[in-house]
Amino acid sequence: MFSANNHAHRTFHCMLLVVLMSVSAPLVSAEQDKRPDLAKMFDKREVMILVRDGVKLHTEIYTPKDAKEPLPMLLDRTPYGISAPDKGMSNQLFRYSDLFADGYIFVFQDIRGRYGSEGKFEMLRTAPDPGDAKGVDESTGHLRHHRVAGEKTWPTTMAAWA
Repeated sequence: MFSANNHAHRTFHCMLLVVLMSVSAPLVSAEQDKRPDLAKMFDKREVMILVRDGVKLHTEIYTPKDAKEPLPMLLDRTPYGISAPDKGMSNQLFRYSDLFADGYIFVFQDIRGRYGSEGKFEMLRTAPDPGDAKGVDESTGHLRHHRVAGEKTWPTTMAAWA
């Protein structure tokens, strides 16, 4: 059985947890309110990109509004889903907020067989044979361990072969 001291100790910890949660909830809400309005910053296009074997990959392209010259782009493929629940602007953009002022086009893509993309999903798919004409697109066929954008790098958790 539990002693009275142990019960008082557990009650204290539960009360402390409730207080901490009630204090932190408004802070999280205030932080989200400080986020920029993405719809005012970017034009969104949603397209299905055809790859060599005929599969179409669901892609969202975010171009800075009033862009008048060619801009660099950052491509982010993910198995975790790119679309916002309300089909508005993707929350994926916020992870790159330090690049907004640099004028990047952000391209987010669901990998093969996940969310809006066609095809069969294979976890940890092996690298294609470089000799197979349909296996590697020379423009994207090299395995990248980091995404590079200027001087910024982001480690990836999974190679996403189209």
